[in-house]
Amino acid sequence: MVQMSTSSPNRRYNFLSRAARIWSSPWVATSAVVAALLLLSMQLWHISLFGPAIDYKLSGNWAEMIGGVASALAVIVAVSSIAAEQRRATEEKTAARIQELTRIYCWLEWGVGSDRKHAWVLKFQNENRVPVFKWQVQIDGVVSVYFESSHYGPIRPDSSEILVNELAGVAPDQQPSIVFDFIDPSGACWRRPAEGMSLTPLVSLAPSGGEES
Repeated sequence: MVQMSTSSPNRRYNFLSRAARIWSSPWVATSAVVAALLLLSMQLWHISLFGPAIDYKLSGNWAEMIGGVASALAVIVAVSSIAAEQRRATEEKTAARIQELTRIYCWLEWGVGSDRKHAWVLKFQNENRVPVFKWQVQIDGVVSVYFESSHYGPIRPDSSEILVNELAGVAPDQQPSIVFDFIDPSGACWRRPAEGMSLTPLVSLAPSGGEES
């Protein structure tokens, strides 16, 4: 019984696959476009690579044109690279500035209150050197409670806390959720979840006891 070899079709398929991958490379595609443009420009200058002779007067003008285009492209690429680097540096600087100004944290903890009894305590950590004058906290769970700066004053640097007497009947395993909104020293408004380090920008603080629009 004669068995037909499949090595030839496989080799052809592998060759075509490699050729397709090479052609799909951005560098190959760009080189092909550049070569096509060069050939087109030569045609416009009436320069033929396959004619009996090359008109060096025409080719000289063509070479000068190509050199000028190449120089212009080099300048464009350099300016684009500088602009991209400046944008990246600005974005990094802005992100670092936001991180510095928003080092303000709030969470709800089951602990010991000032009366030496266990209770829910709303804790703050302000790692900035200036107080946070505008803030609000919405606590939701078995009981809903609302705190805001107009009643409790600013969040001063370092640690501070508020005893949440309204949650006196809430057991430790019934952890309420909180929403903490504040305005940083630059005037930007943010929301920080108690369970994470992420920030959400807000247009403004919500009206007392309500959600922002």
